[in-house]
Amino acid sequence: MPATPSYLTRSTSTPFASPGGSYGYRSTEDESIVLEIGARYLRGGFSGEPQPRCTLAFPPDEQRRVGDYRAFMPTHAFRERRDTGPWGEDHELWKMDLRGQDLGLVQDKLERALRKAYNEHFLLDKPRKVLLSVQTGLSRPLLETVLSVLFGSFMVPVVTLMSPAVLVTAAAGLRSGLVMDIGWAETTITAVYEFREVKMRRTIRAGKLLSRDMGKMLEHEWEQHNAQSGSLREAEDTHVTFDQADEVLCRMGWCMSMEEAASRSKQDDASSNTEADTPISIPLSRSSPFSRVSIPFSKFALPVETALFSTGTPPHELDAHDQPLPILAYTILQSLPVAPRDICMARLVFTGGCAHIPGLKTRLTEEIHTLVRDRGWDAVRQYPPKITPRQRSEAPKQRSDAPTAAQQSVSDEQANGENGALGTAELRDSLPEVGAPPSSSLGSERPHATLAAEAKRERIAEKDGPVKGVVRGVESLGAWAGGSLMGTLRTGGRVEIEREKFMREGLGNGAGVWG
Repeated sequence: MPATPSYLTRSTSTPFASPGGSYGYRSTEDESIVLEIGARYLRGGFSGEPQPRCTLAFPPDEQRRVGDYRAFMPTHAFRERRDTGPWGEDHELWKMDLRGQDLGLVQDKLERALRKAYNEHFLLDKPRKVLLSVQTGLSRPLLETVLSVLFGSFMVPVVTLMSPAVLVTAAAGLRSGLVMDIGWAETTITAVYEFREVKMRRTIRAGKLLSRDMGKMLEHEWEQHNAQSGSLREAEDTHVTFDQADEVLCRMGWCMSMEEAASRSKQDDASSNTEADTPISIPLSRSSPFSRVSIPFSKFALPVETALFSTGTPPHELDAHDQPLPILAYTILQSLPVAPRDICMARLVFTGGCAHIPGLKTRLTEEIHTLVRDRGWDAVRQYPPKITPRQRSEAPKQRSDAPTAAQQSVSDEQANGENGALGTAELRDSLPEVGAPPSSSLGSERPHATLAAEAKRERIAEKDGPVKGVVRGVESLGAWAGGSLMGTLRTGGRVEIEREKFMREGLGNGAGVWG
């Protein structure tokens, strides 16, 4: 009777054998889709992968109707698109201000981008779980629109919502940190402590304001170029479009250091003979003939100074929603308790599209370090001159000890007549400063055993303990990489929304989200 040979049924363990589920390995069916949706870009891919499979934008050319092939015509490349609405509105998926926002148009744009990602990059045979990275402060109508597209058009079974700040912290290999997300419409600074959002502040000083200032600078230089060359052009011809300003910002934008910014602010004449003022020829018109403008290289850093650091704006004109980035980060650190503050200030994580501007991360770290060094953590800024809170608390004790000995020596000198009358300035210099650190003679009287023990504790703390109490920057792989890592570890998100509950209850009473 024919039978299957026994050697075919035995389980052999070879180096080429595929590991089974008992070893803890995951199959491709368990991989979830990681989506990061922003105002201008959508990134998508599978969990466990090092980078997203697609990064899709929302330009006006992608919003054409079916059968519209004008983008492939030879004359289309030479035609410059004029801005039809507010600055950059045609390139956005949504606006944070929902007044006048067409949510139906937002739904159509998002569905078109997701369908392109599913059909051309994901190539799935059945729906899978989605890990969605969205801002914590995203409005309820926009969140409901995103969930309606995922549940209605793509039949996603479960959507897990996670905070981008937490994902960025995880992608940096940390549990806590101060995440500065320099996005498009706003900059969000979040203090994360043990994977929890402790404090969050926002400002409108972000990529949109930066690109608008870059466009204004280009228009000003273009007008000066036309005035010097004597060419008469209409006002419409010198208008810089959003595409031109965005391209120049991505290619030529950079940030000065603190020393360069301070030296430039002291100069009366903006032009100098340094290497940073090398003229760069920029084509500002795609029509024929081309119009090229020579702009000093240092001028491309001015929009960053005015947009992100509010250089040239008096402090009393700044409101709570448009604070400079270093001031806002320092305010958040100041409002934190002592333990989270020591951890977060040593883990400054910069993310977002504008964070890749050359020199910006170093400048922000230096600005925050300077604010912490000069102001400390006291909320009161205007004390009497040369008196700090620590000096104020130590003043009574020092007045009872050190000033008495100094005044006795001064009276002895006056009695002996050796130095004659002692001036007021010399007397003030001879007296010890209130709150000054102890002299070396006092420190030498301490026993050597105590000094050795303190030095040993400091070495152990530096070697084994976490770095804290210093201002330091940390690199991160971004929110999408953090979501890919979290999806691989099967970590539960902040909110998990099931399709049945959402389709039945929605977000009306919150049962579809928090239930």
